[in-house]
Amino acid sequence: MLDGQAAELARVERDLHDGAQARMVSLALSLGMAEDLVRADPEATARLLREARSTAVSALDDLRTVMHSIHPAVLADRGLAGALRALALDLALPVTVDGDAPAQLPAAVQSAAYFATAECLANAVKHSQATAGGISLRHDGAVLRIVVTDDGIGGADPAAGLGLRGVRRRLETFDGRLDLDSPPGGPTVITITVPHGPGRLQ
Repeated sequence: MLDGQAAELARVERDLHDGAQARMVSLALSLGMAEDLVRADPEATARLLREARSTAVSALDDLRTVMHSIHPAVLADRGLAGALRALALDLALPVTVDGDAPAQLPAAVQSAAYFATAECLANAVKHSQATAGGISLRHDGAVLRIVVTDDGIGGADPAAGLGLRGVRRRLETFDGRLDLDSPPGGPTVITITVPHGPGRLQ
């Protein structure tokens, strides 16, 4: 399942690059040409603006499609805590899950937290030689914290691979962060922090 999640993230990135991003580049070019022609050729300018409007509508459709795919069905069905419990059940590594998350969390926050946790667990399974792991969810009304632990060999280093660096980049998009404590010999403790207070990601 974790490999499937990694493949899904790669697919989403490709969809954004090949779909919405390409359309937005086209939109920017059309608007730039329209700006150049606005005085010299009003008719051509109007045509370019119509094309730009059509491109913008298509880009929004692409983004809606991608955002729908980013929010896995299990999150909609079970909420974040339930989705993480389902994820833990599919792991070769025994992982306990405690705590809960508020039902009113925005979909974008749930997705970011879910995929970040999935990547951390994937690293534990593949690299840590752990015999057990844990997920702890806590929230204070404004910030969601997920602590992912394993009893493996430690020494995890975001600079040594793309996985944790990718998680950090995705969380930064939501003003979130990932803090890593993984001394040689273990254990590894990863804290994922995502703000979800009023006015954020609604």
